[in-house]
Amino acid sequence: MDWVFHVGAALATGAAVWTASRKPTLRWHLPVAAALAATILALAVACSENVFGLAGLAALGLFVYGSAALVAAAALARRWGRLRKAVYALAGVLLGGAGLYAWLIEPTWLEVSHVEVRSAKLDREVTIAVLADLQTDRMGPYERRVLIETARARPDIVLFVGDYLQVAGADVRWKLQRRFQELYRSAGIDAPGGVYAIRGNVDGGDWAELFAPLPVTVLPETKSFDQLGLRLTALSERDSGNPRLRVPAAEAFHVVFGHRPDYAMGDVPADVLIAGHTHGGQVRLPGIGPLLTFSRVPRPWAAGVTNLDAGRTLIVSRGLGMERHDAPRIRFLCRPQLVLLHLKPPPIGPKQGRPSAH
Repeated sequence: MDWVFHVGAALATGAAVWTASRKPTLRWHLPVAAALAATILALAVACSENVFGLAGLAALGLFVYGSAALVAAAALARRWGRLRKAVYALAGVLLGGAGLYAWLIEPTWLEVSHVEVRSAKLDREVTIAVLADLQTDRMGPYERRVLIETARARPDIVLFVGDYLQVAGADVRWKLQRRFQELYRSAGIDAPGGVYAIRGNVDGGDWAELFAPLPVTVLPETKSFDQLGLRLTALSERDSGNPRLRVPAAEAFHVVFGHRPDYAMGDVPADVLIAGHTHGGQVRLPGIGPLLTFSRVPRPWAAGVTNLDAGRTLIVSRGLGMERHDAPRIRFLCRPQLVLLHLKPPPIGPKQGRPSAH
């Protein structure tokens, strides 16, 4: 059905350009632009099978046909002044440029974010690398760079928090798994406190096979354990999406990690809560924030660091990859993110000693 969308959008764009180019006043242009946007949106709705397909076609309509309409109208107009032609042409170029940036640049413009949390419960520094939502259908230079950056950071603990591959077909999945394992080994990730992986919502029942031959501990169910003086609690995918989840408190510094951030709304008395899933919205607009998060947490919680009550810190990664299949493979004002969490004891002041371990 994509060809129906493109034919319809091209015809609608041509009609809008022809009409607007012959009308010199703005009062004609606004209804023409509205009619074009409504037509393209209606075509996207009719030709898509799900919300991701709708978003993909709508993005094409905005960045491709929208920018083409502005530039073509300015080029063909006979009764417009030079200033109006220049403004419309510039707007079209900027809109098209934003589309190219969102498709070609930002999706692989990796940001390594450093988050520091201090607590008297800690008697040593522990660095945790958080890799969320690789969610890829290929294993290329970008995925290799993600793993190399992780190894370069020399973390004490590595957490893979779900959504690894998003492909259809067992043969393709098998090849990607093999390639990921090769890249992982060549990157040389070595975390003395261990590497741990949990399931995400796009991962199938065989997701653990991705890590089977690697020195990675797979945690399919909710489980708590101790490592490097920390209490770690890994959540199952189902538990991570439970906004009424209850997790027992711990005396040690407690880190809970799950795929979805919804669990942070429950009774989780931990020091640090870690999640992914939202992709930070994947597309964020100034003054608006993420357009979609597919989570029940408040929108401000959907990416970055949020200070919760009782001294808790929620960290939601923007993720490393993107939604695949029919979704628009774009990121806008929402760069992919590798999170390095630095857990440290309080600073030693002139009259203050480092807290002892309990």
